[in-house]
Amino acid sequence: LDALLGLANVVLLTEGVAAGRAVLDAAPAAMRELPRYWLALGAMNAQAGALAEAAQAYQAAVDKTAEKPAKLERMMALGGLAEAQMRLGKVAEADATSAALLKLAPDHPLAKQLRGQVAAAGGKFDEARSLLEEVVSAQPNNPDALLLLGFVNLQQGNLDQAEMHFQSVVVRDPGNARAQRLLAEVRARQESPAK
Repeated sequence: LDALLGLANVVLLTEGVAAGRAVLDAAPAAMRELPRYWLALGAMNAQAGALAEAAQAYQAAVDKTAEKPAKLERMMALGGLAEAQMRLGKVAEADATSAALLKLAPDHPLAKQLRGQVAAAGGKFDEARSLLEEVVSAQPNNPDALLLLGFVNLQQGNLDQAEMHFQSVVVRDPGNARAQRLLAEVRARQESPAK
């Protein structure tokens, strides 16, 4: 399987996503029983923007890991599935998937971060803030968690907290356009509280 995945990745990089997927599609049936096959196919489909196909592949990986529990592979499958569901706008499904991921790995920062992202997308800002604060506490230089936490605080009207998190990202990465835009938005709201 490692050789096939390696070949698929080389073909992906040199000939494109469709060719990389074709390599995986030619895999023997026995390899299709392995969660790693479905994880690779899910990642390729997500990269190609084929989100429905990515979700199907990640769901297959989730199903394969249910039969033969391999925690890391199951975490990867649930995380990939939740991200594909989010990108497809299926927030309720992503909510259930990210909850399963957090149940499987309650102390893992990426599980908390993804769950926080899904909770924020679903308007569950208190839950999102709590989870993201734990992530930022454990990983204070995590720009994605800082941005999400700033966004949640912005949505809740906690402008000083939002400014602090966005500023933290800008200090570490002055070229981060999203953080700069959100920081400017916070500062504009602070100057005109009526907005």
